[in-house]
Amino acid sequence: MHVELPADTDASLVRNVLGSLPGVRDVLIAGRDVSARSDDGAAAVPVVLAELQRAGINAASVAVARPSLDDVYLRHVGRRYSESASLAANPDENQRELMEASK
Repeated sequence: MHVELPADTDASLVRNVLGSLPGVRDVLIAGRDVSARSDDGAAAVPVVLAELQRAGINAASVAVARPSLDDVYLRHVGRRYSESASLAANPDENQRELMEASK
């Protein structure tokens, strides 16, 4: 789920409000944009909006989106699929990254 907030919104308040909701996780705040995961985004929207409003925050917009295949890959592997393809094309760079990660 993606929520757009007013410009003067306190990010820590938003994080606390959303972090306290069951079923809402992985809250990311970037400026006015908030992204969060939920098993059922459509059902979570009214709850999220009500809790934000209770805290004095009126959302400018809200959207529910399913994660793309690249989003799922990034979540489980830690990098985008396109980055993996470039690492496979440059095995020396891949080896260097593995060595740096093991330090």
